[in-house]
Amino acid sequence: MRQLRSVAIAAAAITLAGCHANASVKKVNQISAEHLAQGLRDAAKARQNIVLQNVDCNGPLDGVVNATQSCTVVDDEGTKYDVLVTTTSVDGTNIKFHYTADQISKTPSDKA
Repeated sequence: MRQLRSVAIAAAAITLAGCHANASVKKVNQISAEHLAQGLRDAAKARQNIVLQNVDCNGPLDGVVNATQSCTVVDDEGTKYDVLVTTTSVDGTNIKFHYTADQISKTPSDKA
């Protein structure tokens, strides 16, 4: 019985010694939520001459083509928009994006 137990323990040790796992973690570059918000402010000012009063992004934008992130912005007239930001290209840490905006509230003067 004792010899059988020794053989079983030795077999288990050999089996466990043969097990291994390889894990590869690929780091994805991101634009932080804060930098993404600033990027939206800069783009709105440069392209549409709009000063955004508030920008709130739900999280970072991954540096993977077609990755998306949702943000909410309020323009200089107080109108609120849902903005979807999409990664268009990635070159190392240089991440480019475009955005689309859907109005979700009217300006205070437009409310009836």
